[in-house]
Amino acid sequence: MNQENIKNPINNSIERNSLTLELGKNLLSLIDTYYQAPLLEQINQLRKELSLEIGLIIPGIKITDNLNLLPSQYILKIRETPAASGEIFLERYLIIDKLEELGEFQGWSAQDPIYKMPAKWIESKDLKKAEDKGCTIYGPLIILIGHLKEYFRRYSFNSSHCGGRLS
Repeated sequence: MNQENIKNPINNSIERNSLTLELGKNLLSLIDTYYQAPLLEQINQLRKELSLEIGLIIPGIKITDNLNLLPSQYILKIRETPAASGEIFLERYLIIDKLEELGEFQGWSAQDPIYKMPAKWIESKDLKKAEDKGCTIYGPLIILIGHLKEYFRRYSFNSSHCGGRLS
C-alpha cells in the first residue's frame, strides 16, 4: 500500500470518481436547486451515516441525467457498470403489504426495490386508507435513498473478502 492510500481513506474503500447516479427526466427536480435539490442533501447524509455505521467511506457520487432511461428510472453505476436500478414516481407513494391487502388499492403494482416485497404506487388521496390498513408507506425519495443504502451495505459486506475494493 502506498503512502497516499494510508493518508486518504477514500482510496481504501471505493475509488474516487467511480460512482454515478443517472436519473430519468422526471427525476431531475430532485437535483434542481429551484426545488432545494433534496437528493443532494439526502446523499450527503447517507454518506455520513454509512461512514459512521459501517465504516464505509463513499466518495462523492456524480449525478447526471440520462434521457435514454425511462422517465422515472434511476441507475447507480460503478465504473460505468450498472450496479443497481429502480423506478420511483415523484407524485406517488409506495405502499408495502401483503399482496391481498394491496389489491384493495388503486395504483401501479410494483416490487419494493430493497427487499423485493409486493408493493403498489398510490396517489396521495389514498394515503389515509393505506395508513388505516396499516400498510408501510414510503415517499419516492426515501425509496431511492434506501435502495442506495442497502446496496452499499451489501457491497461493504461482500467487499471485505476482496481487499475492500470494488470489483
